[in-house]
Parts: sequence; structure tokens; C-alpha cells
Amino acid sequence: GIPSVADWGSTEEMRKYSVEIKAKDGAGNTGSTTITITVQRDTDGDGIPDETDPDDDNDGIPDNRDQQPKTPDTTAPVISAGNATVTEKAPILPIVVSVTDDQDAGIVIDPNDVSGLPAGLTYNPVTSQIEGIPSVSDWGSTEEMRKYSVEIKAKDGAGNTGSTTITITVQRD
Repeated sequence: GIPSVADWGSTEEMRKYSVEIKAKDGAGNTGSTTITITVQRDTDGDGIPDETDPDDDNDGIPDNRDQQPKTPDTTAPVISAGNATVTEKAPILPIVVSVTDDQDAGIVIDPNDVSGLPAGLTYNPVTSQIEGIPSVSDWGSTEEMRKYSVEIKAKDGAGNTGSTTITITVQRD
């Protein structure tokens, strides 16, 4: 049969059971012995016991970084950044981008996951900021400002993706 344990403790990785085996022969003689059966927990069902599995819940976050190693991470990261109004051809005050996650600390946003930036602005993953000098080369004759919708995405170790959209307004110089 396939062993199962319905009431694992939150950090329990194995459980031992003592089983007495009795035998009786045709002459009525009896004997017995006790053996120990160890059931190893496999939270994610991948065939690797939790005791040696580096990612018990198979959520992509190693147990040594996972706040809840027995519970798969299904929550997307939360990204925070503010809207900004900037002036064309002038260095901007950097726009700080922060990301938090319920189980995975230290998520770094890939610059390729920041889209819609005005020309001249980039996302710097080292400083976690949008930086640069914006430029617009195709102003309309009466256009005084242009709004850009900037989407920022982040993915945690479990593959959950969060996103937010901010508006950067470039004022004509």
C-alpha cells in the first residue's frame, strides 16, 4: 500500500510507527517481533522526501529562503512607484520603484520588465529607480505635455507575476 499521514505537524518531516508482527506455526508455537516503519513526508509529491528536498512545496523558492516551505507560494509580488511630472531635456528626480513579496525577499526587477518609458529614461536595477533625461522628438505644434503609461512587472521565485502602471508626464521645454 501507499502510506499516508493526514495530520503532519507544521515542521514534521517524518513519522515512525512501531508494528508488532506475530506468527504461529502448525504446532501452535508463536513468535513475534517489532519493526519500525518510517514514513517520510513529501509535501509536493515529487518523490523526494522533504528531509532532502531543497524545495518542499515545489514553489520555486528554496526552503532556506521560503518563509512557509510547506505551503506553495501563490501570491504575486506587490510593486510600488509613484506617478511623476518631469521636464523634457532636464535630469529627473529618480523615481523609486520598490517590490515586496509575502515569501520571497530580494526580488530584483529586470529592466526589460519596465515598458513604456519616454525616450531617455531607463530603469536601473542596481538603484531600483527610473532615471535619466527625457526627450520627445515629435511634439505636435500645440502640444505642451505628453503622458506615458509605464508598466512595471516583477516575478517571484515561484513564478507569480505582479505589475503596476504609473504615469510619467513629460512637459515640453
